[in-house]
Amino acid sequence: MKDSQVALMVLTSDAPCSAVKVVHSARLPHDRAIIVSNGSSDKADAEMQRALPHATVVRVRPAKGITHCFNIALRLPVEAKWTVQPDWTILANDDVEFDRDWLPRFGEVVRANPKLLQVNMAYPRNRYSCFAVHRDLIRQIGWFDERFTGMFYEDDDWHLRLCELAKCPPGARVHEKDKDSIFTILPCVRHDDALRRQRAADRRHYDFRPSLSKAPNKEFFYKKWAVVEKGGWKGKGLPGLFVRRLPEIEWYPRALLGGAMK
Repeated sequence: MKDSQVALMVLTSDAPCSAVKVVHSARLPHDRAIIVSNGSSDKADAEMQRALPHATVVRVRPAKGITHCFNIALRLPVEAKWTVQPDWTILANDDVEFDRDWLPRFGEVVRANPKLLQVNMAYPRNRYSCFAVHRDLIRQIGWFDERFTGMFYEDDDWHLRLCELAKCPPGARVHEKDKDSIFTILPCVRHDDALRRQRAADRRHYDFRPSLSKAPNKEFFYKKWAVVEKGGWKGKGLPGLFVRRLPEIEWYPRALLGGAMK
């Protein structure tokens, strides 16, 4: 797989050193990197831009929901008129480290599964701390839902929407039920304890004060999805199968994704 087919987004808040290390570990050209700085201080942003002068640092002020940040990364290459538009955008937290051989392994999986639209990459836990999304997936199920204005539950919502697309029971494990192979798991990005410690040190240095809450996302999740049966997928400690209550919102024109459908 060519570097130009991939963009990397790192989501961070007042953790410039750990975010920079994530970018370096991916070993992609730095002009393919997007750092979304969600509510960070100006000093933290300046440090990241000095360390990665060819990367794009997007400053979100004040901090907004994670879904808003994901949508920025997905549409920015078109808005910024990148010469080569990425097919895939990797959405990563600022505490993961890429394996040295991740890109050729990722390319092999993509070539072997022509209908593939999402790859969850993080191990040994928190698989949504790093995952790759093909732009055709956004065309098919829409943008991340910006009604999630805090933290958590936005990944559960996304997983249920994947279930709908894969035509498997909403709340099932998609990789076990997905007959069309639109989704897979490729453990190639380690959830790194050293980077977690680095992030904590960064945040102490920059006096990080979290402003996003879990409560509004949890409340909205259960407005959008209803538990109809116990068992199945375990989301946030509440196992069950789900049915949709609320439709999606078209947050941005899908033309912002650029390119043609594959």
